[in-house]
Amino acid sequence: SASSLNIIAPVKGQKDLTSPASIKIEDIKVNKGNEKVELSFNLINITQDNNRVSGYIHIFLFDGNNYFHYPEGGDSIRNFSLNYTKGESFATSRFRPVTAKFDLPKTSTAMFKVFIFNRLGDIVHQQLFREEIK
Repeated sequence: SASSLNIIAPVKGQKDLTSPASIKIEDIKVNKGNEKVELSFNLINITQDNNRVSGYIHIFLFDGNNYFHYPEGGDSIRNFSLNYTKGESFATSRFRPVTAKFDLPKTSTAMFKVFIFNRLGDIVHQQLFREEIK
């Protein structure tokens, strides 16, 4: 969880609203450039009646010992208590493409962790995936 990593400072009264899910992630792709790696996916609204969902997206890349954060330049993190509002703001009734660029990790396999918060700071989605960087 976000709190176990202490990367994103929890909000007083924060709720875990990940179940039942209101959003999901599809079409994950990782592309490697010269000095950057780009992660892209679609954020899909799966609420019963397509209620608009909005909030903040945080994406982390773990490369062994380093944590990189998007959207803040995709660079290494030293401050381990980001405010949830520092994420990329979004609002969607159907789906929204997301693209995050990071400095190229030193390892050939990277762990990405996505955290999505609503406007109040409740966690609405979190997902960890491992991707080869080719």
